[in-house]
Amino acid sequence: MITNSDNEQKISHLFNDLLNPKTCAELVSLESRILMARFLHVIETVMEERGIKKKDLAKMINTSPSFITQLFRGTKIINLGTLAKIKLALEIDFEIKIKQDSITQNAGLSAIVPNYNVNYPIAIVGEKSRKYPQQSQQKRKKLES
Repeated sequence: MITNSDNEQKISHLFNDLLNPKTCAELVSLESRILMARFLHVIETVMEERGIKKKDLAKMINTSPSFITQLFRGTKIINLGTLAKIKLALEIDFEIKIKQDSITQNAGLSAIVPNYNVNYPIAIVGEKSRKYPQQSQQKRKKLES
């Protein structure tokens, strides 16, 4: 007999597997879906504010309503071309900020991504990063002067 506890353990295990990638391909797949969800959340918010339905958006970007539904359900991955069409159709722009991702703090990441270096230079607009390797800091100082 399967109990609620058994189901909870199975669900917990599935979520653990989903959110803790074991290979580089799994990590890329997870990150691409997270990025897509962030963009689609902004798009959906704008659509709700303006009273635009998914079928209306489909007409605006010359695609099928089912494709738009698949994007929002996550069964299709949005590409940059489609994102640009939506951006133009809704007359919106996206603000992109760069920050250190918490996953890069994970010491075990180098086991997933070959040659991964946590000290890779991170350029943050308007801020000086402390993550530059020594050689890059010297080059950066030359460029700043």
